Amino acid sequence: MNKLTAEKCREFISVFKSLEKEGHLALTSGYHLQALEIALPILEQQERGEQHGSDFIKCAWPCGWQELLRISMNDGAFLAKDLIEGGEVKDFHRHAALSNTDRLVRVISAIMKLQGQPPNQNGEQ
Repeated sequence: MNKLTAEKCREFISVFKSLEKEGHLALTSGYHLQALEIALPILEQQERGEQHGSDFIKCAWPCGWQELLRISMNDGAFLAKDLIEGGEVKDFHRHAALSNTDRLVRVISAIMKLQGQPPNQNGEQ
């Protein structure tokens, strides 16, 4: 199983913030940035050995955290590039955006569950 580390999380946050600063951060990538910023303190805590219970947050997908992050970043980059270049929004764009959103919701839900704060059915607290 691949494990998202605090170091990798910091690297991706840096990449997303650079894109944001340049005005090239897609909406779905902005959500991924938020998820990474939420995950970072938890990952840092795990690495310091302060995590009680499980020693890692299990990825909700069989591919693992690193592959999930790679897929999500590729989807976000694809959407950003296509839409920046003035491309028409088509079904495959919508599919990529919905897939990224679904992954983001699952990651945040898993983190909230780990913290003892399961979201309600509407995704609200």
